[in-house]
Amino acid sequence: MNLYASGKLAHADLDERALDALKEFPVEGALNVLTQFLDSNLEHVSNKSAYLCGVMKTYRQKSRAGQGSGSGTVAKAPDEDKIKVIVSILKCVLVSLLFCTL
Repeated sequence: MNLYASGKLAHADLDERALDALKEFPVEGALNVLTQFLDSNLEHVSNKSAYLCGVMKTYRQKSRAGQGSGSGTVAKAPDEDKIKVIVSILKCVLVSLLFCTL
């Protein structure tokens, strides 16, 4: 994805703060944020860095709420095998604690 080729954005439009914040995202999240940013009408946006930061903030909030803004990810159920292993380990620990206190 070339942000500058679209003509909606010049290199000078984004400050260090916005670029650093974007680097914190995983690749898929960053691509979703940038796609949403470029799909927006930026014609009357005077501070594109601030606007991008707003898009990132909204994306994070929706992701935390489980609404992932087009990320296509589905929340997975816990792995039953892992849960069984954890439960068996906890049982062993509890049994050993019981015998130690008697």
